Amino acid sequence: MSQLEYKDQNDSRDKPGFSAVFTSDNKIISVSEYIETFLITRGYETTHQNRLKIADSLSHVPMRERHSVSELDHWLDSQFKS
Repeated sequence: MSQLEYKDQNDSRDKPGFSAVFTSDNKIISVSEYIETFLITRGYETTHQNRLKIADSLSHVPMRERHSVSELDHWLDSQFKS
């Protein structure tokens, strides 16, 4: 599943500035796999709307080819904690 599948057809938001995520066991997963895992492990509903929110937030992560799961978890946790 591509990152673009999380965006509405008329949505002009940028894609994240990276294409892969490193896991703790040195595997590489896609951004879409990371989004799904983040929602599940944090107890959020896995809705299209929540996927869009996460994808939008990830578009603001500093640009690099790859990020680790822990870096992105920290970034998103700080964005969504109230």
